[in-house]
Amino acid sequence: MPLPPLAEQYRTVEALEEQLSRLDAAVDNLITGQRRARGLGSATLAAILKKVGNVPTKRLGNLLGEPLRNGHSAKATTDLTGIRTLNLTAVTQGNFSDDNTKLTVADPYRVRDLWLTKGDILVQRSNTPELVGTTAMYEGSDGWAIFPDLLIRVRVNDEVLPEFVTLVLQSRRGREYFKSRAKGLAGSMPKIDQAAIEDFTVPVPEVDVQERIVAELRDELDRVSRVSFELDRARKRATGLRNALLHKAFTGELVPQNPNDEPAQVALTRIAAERSAQLKAKRPRKVTAKKPAIPRAASPSDPAPEPTAAPALAVQQEFEL
Repeated sequence: MPLPPLAEQYRTVEALEEQLSRLDAAVDNLITGQRRARGLGSATLAAILKKVGNVPTKRLGNLLGEPLRNGHSAKATTDLTGIRTLNLTAVTQGNFSDDNTKLTVADPYRVRDLWLTKGDILVQRSNTPELVGTTAMYEGSDGWAIFPDLLIRVRVNDEVLPEFVTLVLQSRRGREYFKSRAKGLAGSMPKIDQAAIEDFTVPVPEVDVQERIVAELRDELDRVSRVSFELDRARKRATGLRNALLHKAFTGELVPQNPNDEPAQVALTRIAAERSAQLKAKRPRKVTAKKPAIPRAASPSDPAPEPTAAPALAVQQEFEL
């Protein structure tokens, strides 16, 4: 690893902490802006839907052009002849692109009626409590992909525009409704069933009113989306800026270098020598224990030992007891 002089290390750390603290504050502001943009989108949707006024409402089940349909999930494959299948992310982000699909080994005959067509409304039947019931409408080419088992397809009749129904399902009322109807054990992914979707009530104004509301809302949401896009791009640039700062810091380009600074290698050598000297000064003297004398074996010529005196009376009584 690079080893600049210690003084330069201090200058680098100080400059890096200053720049990163500013960057962290900027990222916090961007996150707050993104949260407010989402809130603005929800508020805009609610405000425009209020313009519908007092019109008849109907169960979504009575506005269907054909029965609701769950999708089909199969194992992923790298075989280019596999069946292109949506991921949940496509609906969560409202982004129907190749990046949000995978190829699977689904049986073509079994999924023959699951191919998407323009205007299909897709509702997530299982996800986290915050995302269950998330809705998006497919606007791409017919037959591009199928949808997985965790999505329910909604196809409406001529009384309502699919774009209008999608907006109503995406509204705060729709989100709260699906959250209240979701079922699941604690800690598991809550689920909604087809009955919950069919029971959702939709205001049904005249088709021309629906068209006007959809056009107005799209204009407003496009503005919010552009703001969200710029905020998201700024967050990605912040990540790149952080990496650039770290690169400059560890290549000696963040702070000016001073030729008078003591080289780090010299400092390390000096510190090592000082520590070695301290250890030698503190090292205790090693004390060698004396080996006990080994008694000499008795020789036949040695005189017999003196007999041991009898113990005192008190001690002798203790032995007798």
